[in-house]
Amino acid sequence: MGNRYSPFFAESHEKTGMDFFRECKRQSLFLLFFFLGSTLFQPVSATELIRPSEPESYTASEDSLIIVGLEEMVVSAQRIPVLRSEALRSVRVIDRTWIENSPAQDITELISMVQSVDIRHRGTFGMQSDVSIRGGTFDQTLVLLNGINVTDPQTGHHTLNLPVDLGSIERIEVLHGPAARVFGPNAFQGAINIITREPGKKETGIAVTGGSHRFLTGSAYSGAETGAFSHFLSVTGLTSDGFTENTDFRSGNVFLRSMYRHASGRLDLQAGFNEKAFGANSFYTPRFPDQFEQTRSTFVSLRWHPDTSLRLTPTVYWRRHNDRFELFRGEAPSWYDTHNYHQTDVFGASLNWVHVGRWGTGSIGLDYRYEHIYSNVLGKERSSPRRVRGYDEVYFTHSHGREGLSLMFEYNTAVGALNISSGTLLYLHSELEDAVTFFPGLDVGYTFHPELLWYASLNRTLRLPTFTDLFYEGPDNVGNPELQPEEAVSFETGFRFNRNMLNMDIAFFRRWGTQMIDWVRQPGDDYWQSENLTKVTLSGVEAGFTIYAPGR
Repeated sequence: MGNRYSPFFAESHEKTGMDFFRECKRQSLFLLFFFLGSTLFQPVSATELIRPSEPESYTASEDSLIIVGLEEMVVSAQRIPVLRSEALRSVRVIDRTWIENSPAQDITELISMVQSVDIRHRGTFGMQSDVSIRGGTFDQTLVLLNGINVTDPQTGHHTLNLPVDLGSIERIEVLHGPAARVFGPNAFQGAINIITREPGKKETGIAVTGGSHRFLTGSAYSGAETGAFSHFLSVTGLTSDGFTENTDFRSGNVFLRSMYRHASGRLDLQAGFNEKAFGANSFYTPRFPDQFEQTRSTFVSLRWHPDTSLRLTPTVYWRRHNDRFELFRGEAPSWYDTHNYHQTDVFGASLNWVHVGRWGTGSIGLDYRYEHIYSNVLGKERSSPRRVRGYDEVYFTHSHGREGLSLMFEYNTAVGALNISSGTLLYLHSELEDAVTFFPGLDVGYTFHPELLWYASLNRTLRLPTFTDLFYEGPDNVGNPELQPEEAVSFETGFRFNRNMLNMDIAFFRRWGTQMIDWVRQPGDDYWQSENLTKVTLSGVEAGFTIYAPGR
């Protein structure tokens, strides 16, 4: 078989569920026209999305944060961008100043500094890390790159295989709690939006670091502007022999973000590549410490930001992830047949519309997402095996595809000191028992004083089972293709205080989960199987404060 690894070439595959998609299209068009015909919104300019009375320095977009003061920055914790001080949810922002002053060596270490965020490291320097928020699992957190969903459908172990490093990041937004009506399915217990540097800034940075165990890392980034085009490019690489046996690693990133500016708007392109290869010493089981894994992730997205009165934003994206896992890196016992090979492809397209009217601001979004996997372990058995590109006599013997359509509404309004944000997710999926499911939400806030805000929210959300949940089979584990999505209703309330250099907040949250997915071994069984549990109730309190040093 050998250990040679080559890129997997993209090939077309036949999609399934066309009857389902036609039904999605019919119902979605009906709801879209119903919504358009019943709204009283009037078009306005982009700067009015915040508030016409605010200074002109406030600007906003659906997928970015723009710092305009100590606390007055625009966040995307709701579908309609709002000032951070007025957000009706618990949201944390890691800005560029925080990043530059932090001792963190990679993104996972940086995110772990946020309260209620837990990072479980497998290996050093982010070779493999799992992220969870407020006691959730590593499959219940949605991760976005500049507002684009990059969550891995195979397993949450791969979601943080991102093509960016710390030098490429401008800020990170961490939303606590469910956000199905904002970002769609899988924002079950929280969402993390990683925002890179804006293209066009004429800046260059180079860093090289070395250490023991032949550790070496180098990174470089540069921004440039040529006429109507602006660019940002970063390259990173690191390698080490490891601090003990089978902990060696190597990793590399390439990330490009380019923007074309026109009088009518901006065309935003981002593309990235990430590769990792590492000794996975006892990553998944201490019974076999000589494990090895190699992953590759490719990502491309294209988005149009309009600067006209019609705020209609289309987006398309594609992500491919390749994974090779070796239970035995060296000599294997006779019962071990082959390594595990997986290739997942995600294609998505969305259309978002924001309008402002006399009584508030409304948004409607339509999002389509198709997920597919080729594997020799996960999925349904194929009638004809497909050769794994780059290997002799290795074949994908299983595959599976699924698709979903999301229609999201949100409406924000204010009556004096009272702010209200309400909306819903209308979700259709090829594998759900119900043809259409609704996931509504309501956020309210009351400003007692310009420095003190009370907020509360009630939201219903869902999380789709991963391909590993559905199909994985091992010596002690059996997947369950009949799994249904996790669902939950979550309540949260809290206070936020901001004054000069001091920020304080406290929140109470409770989640009533049903059909929760976990691996269970029944009495008398010899294996663990993924099942939908009846219910899991989770509650907690979080509190924190931040003091900013003078001169920030």
